[in-house]
Amino acid sequence: MAAYEVLVLGGGTAGCVLAGRLSEDLSRGVCLVEAGPDYGPYEGGGWPDDILDARELAFS
Repeated sequence: MAAYEVLVLGGGTAGCVLAGRLSEDLSRGVCLVEAGPDYGPYEGGGWPDDILDARELAFS
C-alpha cells in the first residue's frame, strides 16, 4: 500500500499547482485526488467523446 505525506483534494487549478509544487521535493509523497468516475485506460476507446476533445463541449 502506498504511503503519502500530503493528500491534495481537488484537481482544479490551485490543487494541480499545489500538488505539482509539493511533488518537486522527491522525498515527499504527494497524492492528488479528483472526483469523478474512473474511465480506466484509453485502450479500447472506452472514454466518452466529451473528455477526448474539450473544444466540442456543449455549454448551455
